[in-house]
Amino acid sequence: VRLERQGEEARIKEDNELELRAQKRQRQREAIERSRHIQMELQEQRRKADVEENQRLALHYERKVKEMEYEEASEQVAKKEKNREVRATQEAQKMEKRQWLAASQEEQLKADSQKLAVMEEDDARFRTMAQGVLEEAKREGKNTYPIMKALTIKDITLLPASTGSRV
Repeated sequence: VRLERQGEEARIKEDNELELRAQKRQRQREAIERSRHIQMELQEQRRKADVEENQRLALHYERKVKEMEYEEASEQVAKKEKNREVRATQEAQKMEKRQWLAASQEEQLKADSQKLAVMEEDDARFRTMAQGVLEEAKREGKNTYPIMKALTIKDITLLPASTGSRV
């Protein structure tokens, strides 16, 4: 009976030990399974976070690209507008210069016509005076050739200086 009890106790002890080992293995398997499950969840969360980050970055870059395109378009419009203003200013300056040149030419023409009128008046006075001097020289019997030459010459500025003293 005692031997049976000892055998029975040894079997019970062995069974308990086997059961404890089985429980321990089961707990280890469960822990490993939980660890795998947690790792898979973490990987899934990382993947989702990466996808969300990529989407957020893509949206951010898309906005930046649109902003840059808008800024470039605005700069081009501003540049064209400035070019138009510069062109309008240049056109106004050219028109102003043309008007100034036209006014200057008109003033020059007026001044030239006034000079011509004064010269014609002086020429007429000269001819009248020269005619009087010529008639006086004929009456006195003096040489009238230099006076005649002075009356008929085309450019009075080319007369010799001595001709003026004989008159």
